[in-house]
Amino acid sequence: MSTSRGTHHLPREVPHVCRKWLVGCGAVQRRGGYGIILTMGYLTETAEGVILNVRAQPRSSKAGIDGLLGDAVKVRIKCAPVDGKANKELVETLADEFGIAKSSVVFKSGETSKQKRLLLRGVSAADVDRKLKGEI
Repeated sequence: MSTSRGTHHLPREVPHVCRKWLVGCGAVQRRGGYGIILTMGYLTETAEGVILNVRAQPRSSKAGIDGLLGDAVKVRIKCAPVDGKANKELVETLADEFGIAKSSVVFKSGETSKQKRLLLRGVSAADVDRKLKGEI
């Protein structure tokens, strides 16, 4: 794995504007079995979409994304973590926030933990970054 600090490390098929954005975000380039994967601490961009590291906070007064917390995105959930209700609300919250279908949010790991990894199909790293900066 090599870190990209200049656009010359990214493949030619990545448009120049995207390459500058990726380098500016501190993206790390890895070659995987499915092509290039970009990792930025709290997310990993794959061919399917984005795998997001989430820190769930159940029993909150309101639901929604609450910014970054270390190397994860903090998401507030109203439900208590009983019988999968909090996971269901987490999927609904992320789907609403990013404007995708609930079926496009898939658990990769952490269904019984506060630290979770979820695949958001059809979402790019740029979309997530803009959402966290409040531009969307």
